[in-house]
Amino acid sequence: MSLHAQIGEDLRVFLDLDDFAEIHDVNGVKCRAVLQEISAEDLSGTHYEVYRDLMQVHCRARDLPEIPRYGQTFRLDGKLYIVGSCAEDMGMLTIKLEANDR
Repeated sequence: MSLHAQIGEDLRVFLDLDDFAEIHDVNGVKCRAVLQEISAEDLSGTHYEVYRDLMQVHCRARDLPEIPRYGQTFRLDGKLYIVGSCAEDMGMLTIKLEANDR
């Protein structure tokens, strides 16, 4: 099996609904995604970080109509966020989202 085929298989396992992924509304698209909440302990910075809701979303790039960009408003399961960053690697998007909870 080629490396490219193996990576595709790994994405399938990572986004399997029986393993890690769940169906989420990712900016208006129902798709398989893995969500990771980033806690204040994970951040090095000032105390204002406590009032932010930080999420990281992992999903397939092909599932979204466009690649999110920095500063764009973005809805995740109905909650409004701002895109802090978005990286694409071998078909997988890692989207960091920020929302003010105060």
